[in-house]
Amino acid sequence: MQPLIIKEYLTAIKLDEENNLLFAYDIKDNIIDEQSEGILSEVNELMYQKIASYFHIKPEDYGVSIGNKVTKEDEIQEFLEIAKIIKERVLDKKEPIKMVTEAEMLEYLEKRLK
Repeated sequence: MQPLIIKEYLTAIKLDEENNLLFAYDIKDNIIDEQSEGILSEVNELMYQKIASYFHIKPEDYGVSIGNKVTKEDEIQEFLEIAKIIKERVLDKKEPIKMVTEAEMLEYLEKRLK
């Protein structure tokens, strides 16, 4: 079976049915980095639902639980998205440069996660 690609987190998930495990890999330049392999044990709600739907499994049967902690990678990804919003505003010569509100940033990030 093909791996599940979760673009929001630049992550690929592979199912190992023989060993009842899920493996996570980083995606760099649209290529799965096999060297970054790690056993998946904790995910957020969005990833949990995507894994369950794509593989037609219960992730907890494969040792995966839903966690509430925000990883450093998640924080970095969020900052990169915010920087992209600011860059788009600065490069748009039709509009005067204005600050991005917190509500606009959150709205943009929510759209990206859907």
